[in-house]
Amino acid sequence: MKGLIFIAAIITLAQSARVRIIQGTVASDHEFPYQVSLQWNYNNGSRPTHFCSGSILNPHWILTAAHCEGDFTRVGWTEVVAGVNNIAIEDSAEQRRNVSRFVQHERYNPMMLQNDIAVLRLSQPLHLNDRIKTITLATGNSVIVDDTIGKFAGWGSISDTWEDVFPDELMKIDIALRSLEDCQRARPTYDVSKEVCVGGYRNVTGCTADSGGPLTVQINDSTVQIGVLSYGEKPCKGRLPIIFMRVAHYYEWIQRKIEKKIAKRWPWGRRAIVEFIVHEGYSGGIGPNDIAVFRVDRPFHLNRNVQLINLPEPEALPSGLCIISGWGSTSFSPFPTYPSILQKTTIPIFDLEACREIYSGQNIADSNICAGTIEGSSSVCSGDSGGPLVQIEYDGSFVQVGTVSWGGIPCGGYRNPGVFVRVSSFIDWINDKINN
Repeated sequence: MKGLIFIAAIITLAQSARVRIIQGTVASDHEFPYQVSLQWNYNNGSRPTHFCSGSILNPHWILTAAHCEGDFTRVGWTEVVAGVNNIAIEDSAEQRRNVSRFVQHERYNPMMLQNDIAVLRLSQPLHLNDRIKTITLATGNSVIVDDTIGKFAGWGSISDTWEDVFPDELMKIDIALRSLEDCQRARPTYDVSKEVCVGGYRNVTGCTADSGGPLTVQINDSTVQIGVLSYGEKPCKGRLPIIFMRVAHYYEWIQRKIEKKIAKRWPWGRRAIVEFIVHEGYSGGIGPNDIAVFRVDRPFHLNRNVQLINLPEPEALPSGLCIISGWGSTSFSPFPTYPSILQKTTIPIFDLEACREIYSGQNIADSNICAGTIEGSSSVCSGDSGGPLVQIEYDGSFVQVGTVSWGGIPCGGYRNPGVFVRVSSFIDWINDKINN
């Protein structure tokens, strides 16, 4: 069913003379050991039919797109096929498993394809080996920069017309991540905090039946999945970027659903405050130098759940994607609604000059940074003030690049990026206060 929505896919057929598809090539045997084919099995002697892709999280669970669930209602049953390149022939390495549970994201919007992500549980575990392996998921966004070359593979249509043509062999392609500006220009609803935007040039694109497939990049010597294919265009002519769900944004959701314990992933935690030191240059309200340190009555006992945060180098200018976390309001209206559980989201650094133009009546200093998107959605809100804006280093450590100062009303509204204190501007001041 969702194949008819023309939700994403991939690649191209090298044997064809059409220019757009010579970019794609047949994958080597077991080059993508983490990739699986989702297939209908009608149990009538006919060949099972591929309709979506997925990736292996562990022997019991597969990651895919939420809209693939629509195809589970067909007659027969759905199988996951692992360890195979050519889905038209039986392979001694392949393993077939029925699906016992399909878990869509609770906020999946089938009309807008928002939060288009799901996990499915297998009836029996896969037996991992050299040809069937798990994929590593992105847990932070520092690895994703403009023009990074990602790798994508699938069994989706190789036709650039309305009539689909499906290959038997797994096809692969290298495809570049697009800039925020390019993606928002081509697709105004693009949400950089939740989505990854790739392709849309050189007539290279995806197509029907590769929905749910993994977009990966190489980090050091590891293959890391950063996206789950959601949607593209039809006919598949490569004129528009294709959109993947951003794995790092959904990492905790995925872990909760596959029954791993992640409640302690954000380990910053009760002591009485005995001294509160405000920056001497802060004049109150909305303005620069909105930073302070305070001392507690007794030390914290550091352990795996209570840890220090790293500070950036003096005057370092952050860029790219960041993570915010807090217990602030989650309401888009003027009436705040406060959660009891720590929330987090991912937002990009926003151009400072553009931020000044938006908030032209306010004093945004060089020691501030802004973060968010033009169209809004994810943002800080009342109750988040003072909270950390962090980035994740390649070694997995957290660095606090900003402190929540203020933002526009309504929270997460159009042209309402959040304003933060840039921590790197105050390294000497912080060290002076905590050392003296």
